[in-house]
Formats: sequence, C-alpha cells, structure tokens
Amino acid sequence: MKRIIIIFCSMFLLVTGVLEAQIGMMLRSGNKNFISTWNTANISAGSTDNKTIKLPLIGTGQYNFTVDWGDGNTSNVTNGNYLTVATHAYTSTGLYTVTIKGEIDGWRFGNSGDKLKILDVNRWGNLKGAGDGAFYGCTNLNVSATDVLNTKDITNFGAQFQECSSLTTLLVNNWDVSSGTNFGTQFYGCSGLTNLDVSNWDVSNATYFGSQFNGCSNLTTLDVSNWDVGNATYFAGQFQDCSSLVTLDVSTWNVEKGTDFGAQFYSCSALTTLDVSNWDVSIGTNFAIQFNGCSNLTNINISDWDVSNGNNFVGFMNGVTMTTPTYNQTLMNWDALTLQPGAAGQMHFGNSKYSNAPSAAATARANIITNDGWNIIDGGGI
Repeated sequence: MKRIIIIFCSMFLLVTGVLEAQIGMMLRSGNKNFISTWNTANISAGSTDNKTIKLPLIGTGQYNFTVDWGDGNTSNVTNGNYLTVATHAYTSTGLYTVTIKGEIDGWRFGNSGDKLKILDVNRWGNLKGAGDGAFYGCTNLNVSATDVLNTKDITNFGAQFQECSSLTTLLVNNWDVSSGTNFGTQFYGCSGLTNLDVSNWDVSNATYFGSQFNGCSNLTTLDVSNWDVGNATYFAGQFQDCSSLVTLDVSTWNVEKGTDFGAQFYSCSALTTLDVSNWDVSIGTNFAIQFNGCSNLTNINISDWDVSNGNNFVGFMNGVTMTTPTYNQTLMNWDALTLQPGAAGQMHFGNSKYSNAPSAAATARANIITNDGWNIIDGGGI
C-alpha cells in the first residue's frame, strides 16, 4: 500500500510539474501576443458596420501573423493579403477579444476607420510601429496593458494618442523614444490622464514638441526636469491647457534652438511656480500667449530673456502678475535690446505694475512704446 501511495504521489508530482511547465510556457508565449478588446456596436463615419472589425494596418507595415478574432475564427495575415483578410465579420454585434500572434509592425487609426470600436489594449505583446497617429481618435480607448510597447526606432510620435479622452493611465516610463524627432500632439486631448511618467525619456533627438500635452487637464504632475531638449525648435502649445499642473520644472532646459514658444504654457492656471529665468530664447520669434492664463504665477522672472528677434507677443502674459521689482527689471533690460519695431502688436504683461516716473523702469517702458512702437498693456504704475 505504501508503495502504491508513493508511486501515486510521484506520478501526481510529475503530472503537476508538467502542467505547471505547460502553463508557464503558455503564459510566456502569451506575453508575445498583442491582445485588445473591441465593441463592434461603436460605429462612426467611415467605420465598418456594427458586426465587423477592421484592423488599422498600413501599407508600409510588415505583417505575418495569426489573428484570433475571439469568436472561434482565425485568419493568417501577411503583407500580400492584409487589405482583405484583416477585416472580420461577426455573426452578432458585441464585445470581442482579438489576439494577434506573430509579426505585426505597423498600426494606425489616424482618426478614422474603427477608431471608436477599440476599448482596451490588454497587452502590447508583439506590436511594433505604433507611432504616428496610431490611436488618434480612439476616444473609447483604455490601456490596461502592463508590458512595454516596442517603440524602438520610431521617429514620429505625432498624434500617437491624440483625443484618447478615456485614457486614465498609460505606462510609458520604460519606452525607448530615443529615436523620436516629432512628439507633436502626442497626448493632445487626453483629458482623463491623471498620471504620466515620462521622467526617463530620452528626447535628445526631438525637434518638435508642438501641443504634446495640450489638453491634459487632469495631470497634476509631470516630471520633465531631466529632458534634453537641446535640438528642439518648436515648443508651441506644449503644455497648453494643462490646467491642473501645480509645478513644472523646466529650469535646466536648453531651448537655445527654439523659434516658436507660442501658447507653450497657455492656461496652466494652477501653476504657482515656473523657473524659466535662464532660458536662452535669443532666436525665438513667436511668444504669443505663451503664459496667457497662468493666473497663479507671481514669481516668474523673464528679465534676462533676449527677445530681440521676437516678432509676436500678442497676449504674452495676460492674467499674470509679476512682482514690481521683477517687472521693473524686465522693462529696463528689454529696453537695452534692439527690439523688432512694432513687433509686439499688443504686448500684454498682465497685471504687472511698474514704478512710476521718475523711475528707470518708467523711462524704459516709455522708450519701448515710443521708439520701438510696442503697445504695452499692464497693470499700470505705482
């Protein structure tokens, strides 16, 4: 009897070990699968009907994969047949989990097609090439995936998650974005995001940051303090309407190649501090509404900025109040520059007040108005 028990236990342990190995193998294999959840009912202009899914594959992609459509049917997709085979008709409207195993390099909704049908990315798996406009317009999308999206060698991240307003979390901290040059509108309109960890990103090759976080109105923190932006020329709208950001550390940024700073911090109304005092903006031309609506900024200091190439300052600091000593110094330092004649249009220094004549600040302000033709709007003299 003891021998039988021993043999039985040994067999049980052997079978258990095999099962565990098989399960482990399945899980490891599953980690390579790109898994997503769709609702075929969410039709829109340009989409397929309410019983169909069309994968957003692109002509420049590389494909050799098997897709399990979640209803018992599978398809083999290659570069030669993706235009027809990457579309699947279900027998009924509903929720389906789509699992892709194999090579899938290239994915772009671009604000079209079945953009409203995708609800969740459960696992990034083997997906590559999800850069430019990949999920643009996917307003119902959530991303529950905890693995790392393969972003290596992607140069264009423009509009990658634009208008993904249902996103609340997105794990991007381990992304390799070192090849990226364009980050324009990457998270534009992602109003549901409350956290986004981009602190480790290598953006040293980036030249374009236009409206990157524009409309991320629920972000309370954003750590970009270690970003190397030394190659960037375009910063317009980068943090526009990030109305919940309380602090933002850009104090060590090298922006010496920057030409367009328009609306960069527009409506960042919760910011209480922003150190841009050491920025070299000497080749910058557009500063329109750069700090417009930053109503809680009181200690901002731009007195050492060389704005001699600036030709647009409309609404520059509307709503901002610099301290009188800082504003005085700004007027005096800027008066010493060779400013673009009439370039300011409507130069708005918000509610900042200067020291009345016979102060040097009052004289500088008068010189800028008279000699350079700038129309200065501020809080008046005290």
